[in-house]
Amino acid sequence: MALPAKPDLQTLDVVGPLGVFCNVAAKGTETEFIGPFGQVFVLPHSTTFSDPPNVVYIKTGASTWSTATNVYVKTAPLTWSAVSQFLVKENATTWNGTSDSMAGSDLIFPAFQSAATNTDGTKVILTYSKTLSATTAAASAFAVVVDGSSSTVSSVATSGATVELTMQTGIQPSETVTVAYTDPSGSDDANAIQDSDGLDAISLSATSVTNNAVAPVFQSAATSGDGTKVILTYNQSLSSTTAATSAFAVVVNSSAATVSGVAVSGLTVELTLSAAITTGQTVTVAYTDPSGSDDTNAVQSLTGIDVASFTATSVTVNLGNSVLTAAEHYYDQGSSPTGGNVSRNMHSDSDANELWNDIPVVTTSGKRLFVIIATYRFGSGNVDHWSDHFDSSSLEVTLNLKYNSATTALTYRGSYAATEYNATSIWTAIADGAAASTDDYTIQFIDSENNSHGNFSYSAIILDGVNNVEYVNIGSLGFSNTSGQTVTSALNLAPNNTTSATKVLRIAASNASNISSDVIDYNKGGSEPAYTQIGEGDNGTNERHHHTYYFGTHGTQVNMTGTFGDSSTGASNGISGLGCIIGLS
Repeated sequence: MALPAKPDLQTLDVVGPLGVFCNVAAKGTETEFIGPFGQVFVLPHSTTFSDPPNVVYIKTGASTWSTATNVYVKTAPLTWSAVSQFLVKENATTWNGTSDSMAGSDLIFPAFQSAATNTDGTKVILTYSKTLSATTAAASAFAVVVDGSSSTVSSVATSGATVELTMQTGIQPSETVTVAYTDPSGSDDANAIQDSDGLDAISLSATSVTNNAVAPVFQSAATSGDGTKVILTYNQSLSSTTAATSAFAVVVNSSAATVSGVAVSGLTVELTLSAAITTGQTVTVAYTDPSGSDDTNAVQSLTGIDVASFTATSVTVNLGNSVLTAAEHYYDQGSSPTGGNVSRNMHSDSDANELWNDIPVVTTSGKRLFVIIATYRFGSGNVDHWSDHFDSSSLEVTLNLKYNSATTALTYRGSYAATEYNATSIWTAIADGAAASTDDYTIQFIDSENNSHGNFSYSAIILDGVNNVEYVNIGSLGFSNTSGQTVTSALNLAPNNTTSATKVLRIAASNASNISSDVIDYNKGGSEPAYTQIGEGDNGTNERHHHTYYFGTHGTQVNMTGTFGDSSTGASNGISGLGCIIGLS
């Protein structure tokens, strides 16, 4: 059967045994014609090869059009061959599609498959049959109707084979939704839903949208690392507008705990407690939706869908396990040997003025943190000596911790406080505990320049159950040789309150040269916690040191802003000090 002539169709050159062979040969507006198998719908195509033509749709029902895929051509009485490429006739002598880039799949425009909302009701998502271009239609090309009323599309984006319409107003779970799309022109253009070759999708009349919007679902509850909060986790992002403290019931060891604040962060609701939870306590939490309808005074999704109430549920107590094991002080006033390589036993040095006491054994690898505060003197000290000695880029000193025949290098923490003949610095190491009961701890001092130092003082703060050193912030007052100095300037050292630290160690340490008494204590800033003295003494001839610390729950830490000295007793060759804040988890 021959194809009826129409003025907007080009001549079809090939006729097979069953009728017209060439299905794609149209120009201008959409055209319907009769082929050997029934009606065929031909979409317009451009006249340039760089803008690929459209593809054949076959009418397979009264109102159903299907794409022509897996097309076969009868090339002999008993032979059918697959069509791997379409050719489109542009004019009387030119056929496009003779290169591999015009394979059949390139001629299939994106076909609409389905539409659905996302689970929080913020988007309507249209799925097509192929990957789409990032350049797409404007919001005005779409019409979303929710429960019979037009709903504004605020933005449009493509992702893979989907078009995502972000709604100005969220869709609720019970609402009925439709979506329509109007191709902005009759030809292929950039301001339309299209594939990567620029082939436009056809318009879409009002079509039902599957409403997948649901309320956020409660997942779990756990304490913060410092025990000051109970954190509820949901499976969707939550609105910052949330429920009052009275909607929550937290019970600790069978007694009601006071919820002093509620805040939302992403997927979580954070309940701040008036008293921190501690290790070993049993905790539950419950939530009651304040009304039976969606309202602003409730835990809710970004689109205002209220979460369900839940009864008393166990809370995972997830506290940091770092504990203070020991704080020990060693110093030798006058008989300590001097040299460039000096090892001193912290428990059995017969010449020392003060020794470390018994230190409990730990056997868990990598869980014991040693923090060493080291003060020692140099007989010909000055600012140049100490700045070279502690130059981080070419450090002249090494400290090693030895026990049970093992040697662990201590890490210098990057700042020091020095006076004319004395200097203080902080060193750390995470190491295994002793395998058997021992107090045979030795600190080895090595000066790479073989300068002779001596009159050593070592304070040790030993922490167990440390998973991680989150940060070490250290600040120093530097070098001083001010004659008659009675008090230092103030520290200005900030903590890091944005980490996962659950415990904190704060250290204040000072030294002075040629001062008659031990009066170089830390005068803490007004809101700082109280510090505990580890030790003080004269590690030389009126070459004094003072070491203190605070250990506790991290929470929100304040700056170190204190001074050193008693404001009346003067040092002939300066007073200096440093502060250190270590966050642990």
